[in-house]
Amino acid sequence: MKTEIALAALIFALVTPAAHADFYEIFHMKLKDGCSPAELQAVGDKLTKKFGADVYSVEIATNQHGATDTSVLWIGRSPGSRAWGGANDTWAAELSSGGESAKLSAELSACASNVTSGTWRSVR
Repeated sequence: MKTEIALAALIFALVTPAAHADFYEIFHMKLKDGCSPAELQAVGDKLTKKFGADVYSVEIATNQHGATDTSVLWIGRSPGSRAWGGANDTWAAELSSGGESAKLSAELSACASNVTSGTWRSVR
């Protein structure tokens, strides 16, 4: 009986997909004069490099049907709330100490302003 239970547990572990819920930080932003989506993406790329793409990555989305619209979405993705929380803690600490995150925050603020934001979790 113990063998059957162990075998059933092993089969269950092999065929059951791992729980996975990406964590998204989405900001609706307005580009400032002289700043392009590509320039904002460059700031996002610096953040992705700083934290590592496996911890936090950024993608900028533009309005496909509004070529002159200055609204963009900043989509930050982490593999889960734990990874995002660690990056966010680092970000907050460096903001107050004037570290690298403070410099990136200044670049971000020079390029775009936040309109609305939210954090989301995928369910899959």
